[in-house]
Amino acid sequence: MTTENTLTVILDSEVLKRDPSRRKGPFLALNRLAKIGKIKIYIPEIAVREFLSDQQSKIRTVFEKNKSSFNSLKKYPIPQQLRDTLDELNQSFEQSEQDTIDVIKQSFDKWCEKHNITIEIVQKDHATNMLDSYFSGSPPFKKIKSREDIPDAFIWASVSDICKKQPDVFLITGDNNLRSACFHGPKNLTGFSSLEEFLEKKGFISELRNSILETQLSLVYEYIQSKILESNLIDKVFEEDLNGRHTAVFYPFQGTYQISSFSKPVKILLDNHITYYGDGILSMPFSARAICDLKHVTEKDNLEGIQETNNLSIIPLENEFVELQLLRTIVFAGSILFGIKTSLLEKEMPYKEILKELETTETVLEYLSIYGESDSKVTTDLFNEHANDEALEQIKNGNLDIEIDKDEEKKRTQLARWFEVPKDMVGKHGEFEIKEGAKVKIAPLPRFEEWVKILKKGILDKMGESK
Repeated sequence: MTTENTLTVILDSEVLKRDPSRRKGPFLALNRLAKIGKIKIYIPEIAVREFLSDQQSKIRTVFEKNKSSFNSLKKYPIPQQLRDTLDELNQSFEQSEQDTIDVIKQSFDKWCEKHNITIEIVQKDHATNMLDSYFSGSPPFKKIKSREDIPDAFIWASVSDICKKQPDVFLITGDNNLRSACFHGPKNLTGFSSLEEFLEKKGFISELRNSILETQLSLVYEYIQSKILESNLIDKVFEEDLNGRHTAVFYPFQGTYQISSFSKPVKILLDNHITYYGDGILSMPFSARAICDLKHVTEKDNLEGIQETNNLSIIPLENEFVELQLLRTIVFAGSILFGIKTSLLEKEMPYKEILKELETTETVLEYLSIYGESDSKVTTDLFNEHANDEALEQIKNGNLDIEIDKDEEKKRTQLARWFEVPKDMVGKHGEFEIKEGAKVKIAPLPRFEEWVKILKKGILDKMGESK
Protein backbone atom coordinates (compact mmCIF):
# COMPACT_ATOMS: atom_id res chain seq x y z
CA MET A 1 0.00 0.00 0.00
CA THR A 2 1.52 3.29 -1.15
CA THR A 3 0.25 6.84 -0.77
CA GLU A 4 1.31 10.28 -1.99
CA ASN A 5 3.46 10.52 1.16
CA THR A 6 5.29 7.23 0.47
CA LEU A 7 9.05 7.78 0.11
CA THR A 8 10.97 6.27 -2.80
CA VAL A 9 14.02 4.33 -1.61
CA ILE A 10 16.68 2.77 -3.86
CA LEU A 11 19.09 0.12 -2.58
CA ASP A 12 22.39 -0.79 -4.24
CA SER A 13 24.33 -4.05 -4.13
CA GLU A 14 26.73 -2.92 -1.38
CA VAL A 15 23.83 -2.37 1.03
CA LEU A 16 22.47 -5.82 0.21
CA LYS A 17 25.90 -7.42 0.75
CA ARG A 18 26.21 -5.94 4.25
CA ASP A 19 23.25 -8.02 5.43
CA PRO A 20 22.70 -10.73 2.81
CA SER A 21 20.08 -12.55 4.89
CA ARG A 22 18.33 -9.24 5.70
CA ARG A 23 17.97 -10.24 9.37
CA LYS A 24 19.62 -7.27 11.10
CA GLY A 25 17.71 -4.44 12.72
CA PRO A 26 17.95 -1.81 9.96
CA PHE A 27 16.61 -4.22 7.32
CA LEU A 28 13.84 -5.37 9.66
CA ALA A 29 12.88 -1.72 10.17
CA LEU A 30 12.96 -1.17 6.40
CA ASN A 31 10.66 -4.18 5.93
CA ARG A 32 8.27 -2.75 8.50
CA LEU A 33 8.19 0.65 6.81
CA ALA A 34 7.56 -0.96 3.42
CA LYS A 35 4.75 -3.06 4.92
CA ILE A 36 2.89 -0.03 6.31
CA GLY A 37 3.40 2.03 3.15
CA LYS A 38 5.90 4.55 4.51
CA ILE A 39 8.44 3.67 1.80
CA LYS A 40 8.54 2.01 -1.59
CA ILE A 41 11.75 0.09 -2.34
CA TYR A 42 13.43 -0.06 -5.77
CA ILE A 43 16.55 -2.06 -6.67
CA PRO A 44 18.32 -1.66 -10.04
CA GLU A 45 18.62 -4.93 -11.97
CA ILE A 46 22.43 -4.60 -12.12
CA ALA A 47 22.55 -4.25 -8.32
CA VAL A 48 20.53 -7.45 -7.97
CA ARG A 49 22.85 -9.31 -10.34
CA GLU A 50 25.93 -8.00 -8.53
CA PHE A 51 24.54 -9.08 -5.17
CA LEU A 52 23.52 -12.58 -6.25
CA SER A 53 26.79 -13.09 -8.14
CA ASP A 54 28.74 -12.06 -5.03
CA GLN A 55 26.77 -14.49 -2.85
CA GLN A 56 27.28 -17.32 -5.33
CA SER A 57 31.02 -16.65 -5.44
CA LYS A 58 31.30 -16.70 -1.64
CA ILE A 59 29.29 -19.92 -1.35
CA ARG A 60 31.42 -21.63 -4.02
CA THR A 61 34.60 -20.56 -2.22
CA VAL A 62 33.38 -22.14 1.04
CA PHE A 63 32.44 -25.40 -0.67
CA GLU A 64 35.66 -25.50 -2.70
CA LYS A 65 37.75 -25.15 0.46
CA ASN A 66 35.98 -28.11 2.03
CA LYS A 67 36.27 -30.24 -1.10
CA SER A 68 39.96 -29.35 -1.31
CA SER A 69 40.43 -30.57 2.26
CA PHE A 70 38.76 -33.88 1.40
CA ASN A 71 40.99 -34.32 -1.66
CA SER A 72 44.11 -33.54 0.40
CA LEU A 73 43.29 -36.45 2.71
CA LYS A 74 43.10 -38.80 -0.29
CA LYS A 75 46.80 -38.21 -0.99
CA TYR A 76 47.63 -40.28 2.08
CA PRO A 77 47.34 -44.08 2.55
CA ILE A 78 43.95 -43.84 4.25
CA PRO A 79 41.49 -46.76 4.78
CA GLN A 80 39.31 -47.59 1.79
CA GLN A 81 36.18 -46.98 3.83
CA LEU A 82 37.29 -43.40 4.53
CA ARG A 83 38.20 -42.94 0.84
CA ASP A 84 34.71 -44.06 -0.18
CA THR A 85 33.16 -41.72 2.40
CA LEU A 86 35.17 -38.78 1.03
CA ASP A 87 33.98 -39.57 -2.52
CA GLU A 88 30.38 -39.58 -1.31
CA LEU A 89 30.89 -36.31 0.55
CA ASN A 90 32.36 -34.71 -2.57
CA GLN A 91 29.32 -35.70 -4.61
CA SER A 92 27.00 -34.52 -1.84
CA PHE A 93 28.83 -31.20 -1.63
CA GLU A 94 28.44 -30.57 -5.37
CA GLN A 95 24.66 -30.93 -5.11
CA SER A 96 24.49 -29.01 -1.82
CA GLU A 97 26.47 -26.17 -3.37
CA GLN A 98 23.91 -25.68 -6.12
CA ASP A 99 21.01 -26.16 -3.67
CA THR A 100 22.43 -23.42 -1.43
CA ILE A 101 22.82 -21.02 -4.35
CA ASP A 102 19.22 -21.75 -5.40
CA VAL A 103 17.94 -21.10 -1.87
CA ILE A 104 19.73 -17.72 -1.77
CA LYS A 105 18.02 -16.70 -5.03
CA GLN A 106 14.62 -18.01 -3.87
CA SER A 107 14.93 -16.23 -0.52
CA PHE A 108 15.75 -12.94 -2.24
CA ASP A 109 12.84 -13.30 -4.68
CA LYS A 110 10.41 -14.05 -1.83
CA TRP A 111 11.63 -11.00 0.08
CA CYS A 112 11.07 -8.80 -2.97
CA GLU A 113 7.60 -10.22 -3.51
CA LYS A 114 6.57 -9.95 0.15
CA HIS A 115 7.55 -6.30 0.41
CA ASN A 116 6.39 -5.26 -3.06
CA ILE A 117 9.92 -4.35 -4.18
CA THR A 118 10.37 -3.17 -7.76
CA ILE A 119 13.41 -4.38 -9.72
CA GLU A 120 14.30 -1.57 -12.13
CA ILE A 121 15.16 -3.32 -15.41
CA VAL A 122 18.06 -2.16 -17.60
CA GLN A 123 16.77 -0.15 -20.56
CA LYS A 124 18.25 0.13 -24.07
CA ASP A 125 19.23 3.78 -23.63
CA HIS A 126 21.20 2.93 -20.45
CA ALA A 127 24.06 1.58 -22.57
CA THR A 128 24.23 4.85 -24.52
CA ASN A 129 24.22 6.88 -21.30
CA MET A 130 26.91 4.64 -19.85
CA LEU A 131 29.17 5.06 -22.91
CA ASP A 132 28.76 8.85 -22.84
CA SER A 133 29.86 8.92 -19.19
CA TYR A 134 32.61 6.35 -19.85
CA PHE A 135 34.33 8.52 -22.46
CA SER A 136 33.73 11.83 -20.66
CA GLY A 137 34.60 10.59 -17.15
CA SER A 138 31.44 12.12 -15.69
CA PRO A 139 29.87 10.62 -12.50
CA PRO A 140 29.74 7.90 -11.43
CA PHE A 141 33.04 7.30 -13.31
CA LYS A 142 36.10 8.30 -11.29
CA LYS A 143 38.01 9.07 -14.48
CA ILE A 144 37.79 8.69 -18.25
CA LYS A 145 37.51 5.05 -19.45
CA SER A 146 37.44 3.55 -15.93
CA ARG A 147 36.09 0.06 -16.71
CA GLU A 148 35.59 -0.91 -13.08
CA ASP A 149 32.89 1.77 -12.81
CA ILE A 150 30.73 0.38 -15.64
CA PRO A 151 28.32 -1.50 -13.30
CA ASP A 152 27.87 1.69 -11.26
CA ALA A 153 27.03 3.56 -14.45
CA PHE A 154 24.17 1.16 -15.22
CA ILE A 155 22.90 1.49 -11.64
CA TRP A 156 23.13 5.27 -11.98
CA ALA A 157 21.10 5.14 -15.20
CA SER A 158 18.32 3.29 -13.33
CA VAL A 159 18.51 5.79 -10.47
CA SER A 160 18.19 8.68 -12.95
CA ASP A 161 15.11 7.06 -14.53
CA ILE A 162 13.43 6.65 -11.15
CA CYS A 163 14.17 10.30 -10.33
CA LYS A 164 12.24 11.33 -13.45
CA LYS A 165 9.15 9.46 -12.25
CA GLN A 166 9.17 10.17 -8.49
CA PRO A 167 9.17 13.52 -6.61
CA ASP A 168 11.79 12.71 -3.96
CA VAL A 169 14.22 9.81 -4.18
CA PHE A 170 16.63 8.45 -1.56
CA LEU A 171 19.56 6.32 -2.70
CA ILE A 172 21.13 4.15 0.01
CA THR A 173 24.52 3.05 -1.22
CA GLY A 174 27.78 1.76 0.22
CA ASP A 175 29.59 2.83 -2.95
CA ASN A 176 31.58 6.07 -2.71
CA ASN A 177 31.27 6.77 -6.45
CA LEU A 178 27.49 6.57 -6.43
CA ARG A 179 27.26 8.62 -3.26
CA SER A 180 29.50 11.31 -4.78
CA ALA A 181 27.43 11.25 -7.96
CA CYS A 182 24.36 12.23 -5.91
CA PHE A 183 25.87 15.70 -5.37
CA HIS A 184 25.98 16.23 -9.16
CA GLY A 185 22.77 14.36 -9.99
CA PRO A 186 19.06 15.21 -10.05
CA LYS A 187 17.94 17.83 -7.49
CA ASN A 188 15.30 15.47 -6.06
CA LEU A 189 17.93 12.81 -5.21
CA THR A 190 19.54 12.42 -1.78
CA GLY A 191 22.26 9.89 -1.00
CA PHE A 192 22.82 7.97 2.25
CA SER A 193 25.77 5.74 3.11
CA SER A 194 23.80 3.17 5.14
CA LEU A 195 20.34 2.05 6.16
CA GLU A 196 21.10 3.25 9.69
CA GLU A 197 21.86 6.78 8.44
CA PHE A 198 18.67 6.87 6.35
CA LEU A 199 16.44 5.61 9.18
CA GLU A 200 17.94 8.04 11.69
CA LYS A 201 18.06 11.19 9.52
CA LYS A 202 14.57 10.70 8.07
CA GLY A 203 13.17 10.33 11.60
CA PHE A 204 11.94 6.75 11.22
CA ILE A 205 13.74 5.48 14.33
CA SER A 206 11.96 8.11 16.41
CA GLU A 207 8.66 7.40 14.63
CA LEU A 208 8.84 3.67 15.33
CA ARG A 209 9.71 4.38 18.94
CA ASN A 210 6.70 6.72 19.34
CA SER A 211 4.40 3.70 19.04
CA ILE A 212 5.62 2.27 22.36
CA LEU A 213 5.62 3.35 26.00
CA GLU A 214 8.98 4.58 27.30
CA THR A 215 8.13 3.28 30.79
CA GLN A 216 7.68 -0.24 29.43
CA LEU A 217 10.85 0.08 27.36
CA SER A 218 12.81 1.03 30.48
CA LEU A 219 11.59 -2.10 32.30
CA VAL A 220 12.45 -4.31 29.33
CA TYR A 221 15.87 -2.63 28.99
CA GLU A 222 16.56 -3.24 32.68
CA TYR A 223 15.83 -6.95 32.27
CA ILE A 224 17.84 -7.29 29.04
CA GLN A 225 20.80 -5.50 30.63
CA SER A 226 20.85 -7.89 33.60
CA LYS A 227 20.44 -10.88 31.29
CA ILE A 228 23.50 -9.89 29.26
CA LEU A 229 25.70 -9.17 32.29
CA GLU A 230 24.60 -12.09 34.46
CA SER A 231 24.37 -14.84 31.84
CA ASN A 232 26.97 -16.25 29.48
CA LEU A 233 25.18 -14.73 26.48
CA ILE A 234 28.19 -12.68 25.33
CA ASP A 235 30.45 -15.72 25.88
CA LYS A 236 28.29 -17.69 23.46
CA VAL A 237 28.37 -14.84 20.96
CA PHE A 238 32.17 -14.79 21.11
CA GLU A 239 32.42 -18.54 20.75
CA GLU A 240 30.23 -18.61 17.65
CA ASP A 241 31.61 -15.57 15.89
CA LEU A 242 35.21 -14.85 16.92
CA ASN A 243 37.22 -17.93 16.07
CA GLY A 244 38.88 -17.44 12.71
CA ARG A 245 38.39 -13.67 12.57
CA HIS A 246 41.41 -11.47 11.78
CA THR A 247 43.04 -8.39 13.25
CA ALA A 248 46.05 -6.29 12.27
CA VAL A 249 49.25 -6.44 14.34
CA PHE A 250 52.29 -4.22 13.66
CA TYR A 251 54.70 -5.53 16.32
CA PRO A 252 56.82 -7.62 16.74
CA PHE A 253 56.01 -8.89 13.23
CA GLN A 254 53.62 -6.89 11.07
CA GLY A 255 50.78 -8.79 9.50
CA THR A 256 47.18 -9.95 9.70
CA TYR A 257 46.70 -12.40 12.57
CA GLN A 258 43.91 -14.91 13.06
CA ILE A 259 42.10 -15.32 16.38
CA SER A 260 42.54 -18.96 17.39
CA SER A 261 41.12 -18.86 20.93
CA PHE A 262 40.10 -16.37 23.61
CA SER A 263 39.37 -16.02 27.29
CA LYS A 264 36.11 -15.10 28.95
CA PRO A 265 35.47 -11.37 28.32
CA VAL A 266 37.41 -9.29 30.84
CA LYS A 267 34.79 -6.52 30.83
CA ILE A 268 31.47 -5.91 29.11
CA LEU A 269 30.19 -2.35 28.65
CA LEU A 270 26.57 -1.80 27.64
CA ASP A 271 25.38 1.22 25.69
CA ASN A 272 22.46 3.07 27.29
CA HIS A 273 20.97 3.72 23.85
CA ILE A 274 18.61 0.93 22.81
CA THR A 275 17.09 1.07 19.31
CA TYR A 276 13.55 -0.04 18.50
CA TYR A 277 13.06 -1.28 14.94
CA GLY A 278 9.34 -2.02 15.18
CA ASP A 279 7.46 -5.33 15.46
CA GLY A 280 8.98 -6.00 18.89
CA ILE A 281 12.59 -5.93 17.65
CA LEU A 282 15.07 -4.25 20.01
CA SER A 283 18.77 -3.71 19.41
CA MET A 284 21.16 -3.55 22.38
CA PRO A 285 24.70 -2.27 21.57
CA PHE A 286 27.57 -3.61 23.65
CA SER A 287 31.35 -3.64 23.72
CA ALA A 288 33.81 -5.92 25.47
CA ARG A 289 37.45 -6.82 25.70
CA ALA A 290 39.06 -10.23 25.97
CA ILE A 291 42.54 -11.74 25.95
CA CYS A 292 42.97 -13.61 22.68
CA ASP A 293 45.46 -16.05 21.20
CA LEU A 294 46.51 -14.82 17.76
CA LYS A 295 48.42 -16.74 15.11
CA HIS A 296 50.18 -15.83 11.90
CA VAL A 297 52.10 -18.05 9.45
CA THR A 298 55.12 -16.73 7.58
CA GLU A 299 58.46 -17.89 6.19
CA LYS A 300 61.21 -18.41 8.74
CA ASP A 301 63.57 -16.07 6.85
CA ASN A 302 61.16 -13.15 7.49
CA LEU A 303 61.77 -13.29 11.24
CA GLU A 304 65.31 -11.95 11.32
CA GLY A 305 66.03 -10.54 14.79
CA ILE A 306 62.66 -11.57 16.26
CA GLN A 307 62.93 -13.71 19.40
CA GLU A 308 60.42 -15.56 21.56
CA THR A 309 59.10 -13.69 24.63
CA ASN A 310 56.51 -14.33 27.34
CA ASN A 311 53.78 -13.23 24.93
CA LEU A 312 55.28 -14.53 21.68
CA SER A 313 55.85 -18.16 20.67
CA ILE A 314 57.45 -19.24 17.38
CA ILE A 315 56.37 -22.74 16.27
CA PRO A 316 58.37 -24.43 13.44
CA LEU A 317 56.26 -25.79 10.56
CA GLU A 318 57.09 -27.69 7.39
CA ASN A 319 58.95 -26.21 4.39
CA GLU A 320 60.78 -23.51 6.37
CA PHE A 321 57.56 -21.88 7.58
CA VAL A 322 56.80 -20.86 11.15
CA GLU A 323 53.69 -19.97 13.10
CA LEU A 324 53.76 -16.94 15.39
CA GLN A 325 51.50 -17.13 18.43
CA LEU A 326 50.70 -13.95 20.34
CA LEU A 327 48.63 -13.00 23.38
CA ARG A 328 46.73 -9.75 22.89
CA THR A 329 43.81 -7.93 24.48
CA ILE A 330 41.27 -7.22 21.74
CA VAL A 331 38.36 -4.78 21.96
CA PHE A 332 35.08 -5.80 20.33
CA ALA A 333 31.80 -4.02 19.64
CA GLY A 334 28.50 -5.44 18.56
CA SER A 335 24.76 -5.46 18.92
CA ILE A 336 22.27 -8.11 20.00
CA LEU A 337 18.73 -8.23 18.67
CA PHE A 338 15.93 -9.17 21.05
CA GLY A 339 12.54 -10.22 19.70
CA ILE A 340 9.69 -9.69 22.17
CA LYS A 341 5.91 -9.39 22.04
CA THR A 342 4.87 -5.91 20.96
CA SER A 343 2.18 -5.92 23.68
CA LEU A 344 4.96 -5.69 26.29
CA LEU A 345 5.93 -2.30 24.90
CA GLU A 346 2.58 -0.87 23.85
CA LYS A 347 0.64 -1.06 27.13
CA GLU A 348 1.41 -1.03 30.82
CA MET A 349 1.82 -4.45 32.43
CA PRO A 350 2.86 -5.63 35.91
CA TYR A 351 6.61 -6.23 36.18
CA LYS A 352 6.09 -9.90 37.08
CA GLU A 353 4.17 -10.49 33.86
CA ILE A 354 6.90 -8.76 31.89
CA LEU A 355 9.57 -10.97 33.46
CA LYS A 356 7.55 -14.10 32.68
CA GLU A 357 7.20 -13.12 29.03
CA LEU A 358 10.86 -12.08 28.71
CA GLU A 359 12.17 -15.43 29.98
CA THR A 360 11.55 -16.87 26.50
CA THR A 361 12.99 -13.87 24.64
CA GLU A 362 14.77 -14.80 21.40
CA THR A 363 18.22 -13.31 20.83
CA VAL A 364 20.27 -12.97 17.65
CA LEU A 365 23.69 -11.39 17.10
CA GLU A 366 23.18 -8.41 14.83
CA TYR A 367 26.89 -7.79 14.24
CA LEU A 368 30.27 -8.17 15.93
CA SER A 369 33.22 -5.98 14.98
CA ILE A 370 36.87 -6.20 16.05
CA TYR A 371 39.24 -3.30 16.61
CA GLY A 372 42.02 -3.67 14.05
CA GLU A 373 40.07 -5.44 11.32
CA SER A 374 39.17 -3.71 8.05
CA ASP A 375 35.95 -1.63 8.21
CA SER A 376 35.87 -1.98 12.00
CA LYS A 377 32.94 -0.41 13.85
CA VAL A 378 35.01 -0.15 17.03
CA THR A 379 35.68 3.57 17.28
CA THR A 380 38.80 5.12 18.77
CA ASP A 381 36.60 6.56 21.54
CA LEU A 382 35.36 3.07 22.42
CA PHE A 383 38.91 1.71 22.36
CA ASN A 384 39.94 4.54 24.71
CA GLU A 385 37.00 3.88 27.01
CA HIS A 386 38.07 0.26 27.51
CA ALA A 387 41.74 1.20 27.88
CA ASN A 388 40.90 3.84 30.50
CA ASP A 389 38.69 1.37 32.36
CA GLU A 390 41.52 -1.18 32.36
CA ALA A 391 44.02 1.45 33.55
CA LEU A 392 41.81 2.34 36.52
CA GLU A 393 41.32 -1.35 37.34
CA GLN A 394 45.07 -1.99 37.30
CA ILE A 395 45.78 1.00 39.56
CA LYS A 396 43.07 -0.18 41.95
CA ASN A 397 44.69 -3.64 42.06
CA GLY A 398 48.17 -2.22 42.69
CA ASN A 399 49.59 -2.70 39.17
CA LEU A 400 51.53 0.54 38.63
CA ASP A 401 53.70 -0.61 35.70
CA ILE A 402 53.91 2.25 33.17
CA GLU A 403 57.05 1.27 31.25
CA ILE A 404 56.29 0.97 27.56
CA ASP A 405 58.26 -1.18 25.09
CA LYS A 406 60.73 1.22 23.45
CA ASP A 407 61.32 -1.00 20.40
CA GLU A 408 57.59 -1.33 19.83
CA GLU A 409 57.08 2.42 20.20
CA LYS A 410 59.88 3.06 17.71
CA LYS A 411 58.26 0.72 15.17
CA ARG A 412 54.89 2.39 15.70
CA THR A 413 56.24 5.90 15.00
CA GLN A 414 58.03 4.58 11.90
CA LEU A 415 54.65 3.53 10.52
CA ALA A 416 53.36 7.12 10.65
CA ARG A 417 52.15 8.43 7.29
CA TRP A 418 51.21 11.83 5.91
CA PHE A 419 47.51 12.39 5.17
CA GLU A 420 45.84 15.39 3.60
CA VAL A 421 43.52 17.24 5.98
CA PRO A 422 39.82 16.74 5.04
CA LYS A 423 38.32 19.69 3.18
CA ASP A 424 35.66 20.27 5.85
CA MET A 425 38.47 21.07 8.32
CA VAL A 426 40.02 23.76 6.13
CA GLY A 427 39.63 27.24 7.63
CA LYS A 428 40.18 29.11 10.88
CA HIS A 429 39.90 27.31 14.21
CA GLY A 430 40.36 29.96 16.87
CA GLU A 431 43.94 31.22 16.63
CA PHE A 432 44.90 28.50 14.16
CA GLU A 433 44.23 28.30 10.44
CA ILE A 434 44.30 25.12 8.35
CA LYS A 435 44.97 25.83 4.69
CA GLU A 436 43.85 23.77 1.73
CA GLY A 437 46.36 21.02 0.92
CA ALA A 438 47.66 20.87 4.50
CA LYS A 439 48.82 17.46 5.66
CA VAL A 440 49.08 15.77 9.05
CA LYS A 441 51.28 12.86 10.04
CA ILE A 442 49.37 10.03 11.73
CA ALA A 443 50.73 6.87 13.36
CA PRO A 444 48.62 3.87 14.39
CA LEU A 445 47.46 3.79 18.00
CA PRO A 446 49.60 1.71 20.38
CA ARG A 447 48.26 -1.77 21.04
CA PHE A 448 45.82 -2.04 23.93
CA GLU A 449 48.33 -3.09 26.62
CA GLU A 450 50.72 -0.25 25.77
CA TRP A 451 47.94 2.31 25.54
CA VAL A 452 46.75 1.27 29.00
CA LYS A 453 50.23 2.04 30.38
CA ILE A 454 50.22 5.49 28.75
CA LEU A 455 46.79 6.29 30.19
CA LYS A 456 47.82 4.86 33.55
CA LYS A 457 50.81 7.22 33.67
CA GLY A 458 48.53 10.17 32.99
CA ILE A 459 46.13 9.10 35.76
CA LEU A 460 48.96 8.56 38.26
CA ASP A 461 50.48 11.94 37.38
CA LYS A 462 47.14 13.65 38.04
CA MET A 463 46.74 11.76 41.30
CA GLY A 464 50.21 12.99 42.32
CA GLU A 465 49.34 16.58 41.46
CA SER A 466 46.16 16.47 43.52
CA LYS A 467 48.00 15.40 46.70
